[in-house]
Amino acid sequence: MTDNAFLLTRCADYKDEHNVMYVPMDVPEEITPLCWLPFFQMTACRLTDDLDRWNKHPLQRAMEKFVSSKSANYVNSPFSEDTPGRA
Repeated sequence: MTDNAFLLTRCADYKDEHNVMYVPMDVPEEITPLCWLPFFQMTACRLTDDLDRWNKHPLQRAMEKFVSSKSANYVNSPFSEDTPGRA
């Protein structure tokens, strides 16, 4: 799928390896995913902007007519107003 993969970790054992982003932090392991979540959300948003991928593929739009990932009232929701890629 990709030529590059990256590891984001708080484990110092991997900090000198290629394609590893070591972030030292002292939090309980159970909540570590919550600390990484903003990183992945911001990265996904930035890549989507940089690659201009907000518009959905036509087949995705056709599929949404049959299988929706949103509730029936989402179209009338204030959250749907500024949704990027809506056409």
